[in-house]
Amino acid sequence: MHTILMDAALRVAWQQWTALGVSGTVELPDHAIDLEALMCFTPTLGSEDPRLREEALDWCVHQSKRLVSITRLRHLRSQLSKEAREAFDDFAATVNATAKPRNAWPTDRTGPVARASGKSQAPDLLQPALVQLRLRALFGMNARAEVLLQFLRPVMTQETLPGMSQPLSVSALSDIGYSKPALTEVLTDLTMAGVLEKWRRSNRDYYELLRIEPLLGLIGGPLPAVAPNWALRFRIAADLVAVETAQHGKKEIVQAVAFNREFERLQNDLERANLKPPAAFDSQSVGRWAAETVLERHVQNDTALRARQAHR
Repeated sequence: MHTILMDAALRVAWQQWTALGVSGTVELPDHAIDLEALMCFTPTLGSEDPRLREEALDWCVHQSKRLVSITRLRHLRSQLSKEAREAFDDFAATVNATAKPRNAWPTDRTGPVARASGKSQAPDLLQPALVQLRLRALFGMNARAEVLLQFLRPVMTQETLPGMSQPLSVSALSDIGYSKPALTEVLTDLTMAGVLEKWRRSNRDYYELLRIEPLLGLIGGPLPAVAPNWALRFRIAADLVAVETAQHGKKEIVQAVAFNREFERLQNDLERANLKPPAAFDSQSVGRWAAETVLERHVQNDTALRARQAHR
């Protein structure tokens, strides 16, 4: 029987994989997906939904090669907890062994060849939810697409009022999955090209998007309603799922102690996501909090918003 937390995790995962072209029947998300973050998160759901794992594997084997940033996948993998990284490594090893030609996903092990379902389809990049992949098709499989996505967030309908500027620093972009030198290089290039404006405050450089309308015209199609920081949010959710699984069937007080300890460990991640921990640490309260706050309520809740508010 699924818990509140697991139900929410599976629902979001199914929505995002279905938007990518997996054989699913759920409604498509109104938020932007994050491909590598989703790939790191899905294996942590374990055997709770074998069909999700099977169809995600099929998509990764047949559709992912030209769409995945191996550099970013490697970076996000390094940020996972031990349990989440082991789950990802098992999944990645199976993808590598099954894909023809073989993939080169980061993993420390080899895996078996799996029988892929063959049901997945190539993604329709004009979907609003796939703006990340549309940007990659335009600007390449590198940090440039991820940086531009962050600067586009203010014009998404549920992020903030249309037309508001969003000054960002390198540190505000630190969670998107690329190194500081790579981000600095992209910001410098975009500033030289006149796409961004650079200004300095309190010994820190800030950047602001100048050519919003031309960029939107180039991207084409509607934007998603919101672009959550899934790399950070999925990491928090995966760690809570691991605690919930380990504490299943134990006394409520034992579960509460374990969750309390985990929230102390997650303090930095919660601060970066601008999330406050739940008022109580029993399994039901944590599950409801994670479902509503981490996985399903994305509007105006993370680092980019705090950076924007601080520099208006």
